[in-house]
Amino acid sequence: FVIGGAKLYAEALAHPQCDDLYVTKMFGRFNCDAHFPDYSEGFKCIYASNITVLKPSNCAFFRYIKN
Repeated sequence: FVIGGAKLYAEALAHPQCDDLYVTKMFGRFNCDAHFPDYSEGFKCIYASNITVLKPSNCAFFRYIKN
């Protein structure tokens, strides 16, 4: 698992052993300046949860595997 900034995420996605992504998507407005890199070209979604209602924002959980 990788927890870090945008640069660490990009390095992890480029690593040859990165085959799976477990992603939590938060639905809300956040004051931030770094974002997770685009992974749509290299991975496909194999699991998507229902939206979990939390305060102050909602979230959903996803699993992606490398194409």
